[in-house]
Amino acid sequence: GQISVTTFGLGDAGNLTVQADTIEITGLSPSSAFSGLFASTESSGRGGDLVIDADDIRVIDGGIISVATFGAGAGGSIEIQANTMEISGAATDFGGTLNGVTSFVAPASVQSDGNELPPATGNGGGIAITANQLLLSDGGQIDASTFGDGRAGNITLNVNEITLTGLSEVLDDGTQILSRILSSSETDLAAGSIGIVSDRLSIQNGAEIIVSSLSTANAGNLTINTGTIQLNNGGRLLAEVNGGDQGNIRLVADDLLVLRRNSAIITTASGQSTGGNIEIQSPFIVGVPGENSDIVANAVQGNGSNNAITTK
Repeated sequence: GQISVTTFGLGDAGNLTVQADTIEITGLSPSSAFSGLFASTESSGRGGDLVIDADDIRVIDGGIISVATFGAGAGGSIEIQANTMEISGAATDFGGTLNGVTSFVAPASVQSDGNELPPATGNGGGIAITANQLLLSDGGQIDASTFGDGRAGNITLNVNEITLTGLSEVLDDGTQILSRILSSSETDLAAGSIGIVSDRLSIQNGAEIIVSSLSTANAGNLTINTGTIQLNNGGRLLAEVNGGDQGNIRLVADDLLVLRRNSAIITTASGQSTGGNIEIQSPFIVGVPGENSDIVANAVQGNGSNNAITTK
């Protein structure tokens, strides 16, 4: 099932507000359409906001919370308040879109009648989650990206305890999806930034947090302020930039930063980028010899990718 607000004209879409003790969004229809909450614009009007307030929220196995722009209007935002929130079980719909909590600027497309639609030019909306606990598992996604001619939105998390872990089951196309938090751009418009404030952040079993720009546009920055960060068993923090001065990773861990078993913090700055820098502040940084965990700033041409690590 779906609940949605959309504008097709000059006026702005309305907002969709949901208040409940428990919210569970799950499942695909027989035609591979997601179940979920949607707000979008297909015109010059602004898309509506999704405002969700609940004690327990589960977005699983084909469920989605999504804002999008398909036109000139800006996409609305997602604002979530919860005690516990779970995003789990990656799935793709009939168009190949991943589920989870998403904000996107649509690419050019071809309708079923053969008409071509240009890429959206409105900017993407932001995603903001305030909670006590947040779990992303089995390919769970939080994604704010642009595939069109508008900027991607930012992701802001203010959560006491955050865990990202694991991969999805094998999808119909034979792939598996990592659990991840992602803000990216695949066009010449800027990606958004990711900001996290947390007491404990755990990224494990192949999960990732990524800011990325695949074009010459600015990538966003990844900024984390927390007590403890644990990267384990292939958990990674990544920033990729091909132009501009962003794509930086800044970590402040008041207590401890731990990297175990092939985990990594990596930036890659290509072209004329001056971004791709890593800044870490923590009293203790722990890595075990022989486990192949790394902190790496790569520069391909350009003057970006510098490391600054402070322990005190």
